[in-house]
Amino acid sequence: MKRPSLSEIILGVAALFSFTSIGRAEPTPAPDFELPKWDSAEKMKLADFAGEIVVLDFFAYWCAPCRKASIDLEGGIQKILCRQER
Repeated sequence: MKRPSLSEIILGVAALFSFTSIGRAEPTPAPDFELPKWDSAEKMKLADFAGEIVVLDFFAYWCAPCRKASIDLEGGIQKILCRQER
């Protein structure tokens, strides 16, 4: 079972924060935070992705529907990124 990458985690948190801004005149920026990079001692900050779209995906490994949704989300993001590279 594949663990989510840091970018997947950060992307999910940002999406969560964006939903809290719905209905407001001005979007509220997410607070900066730092997480360890998977399989590394290196740390990454949300600020490292300034100016980029960030989606954080939170799910439980033991939850089959959550895991499938996470895989589907990652697949969708990869399709969008591939289209942008063309």
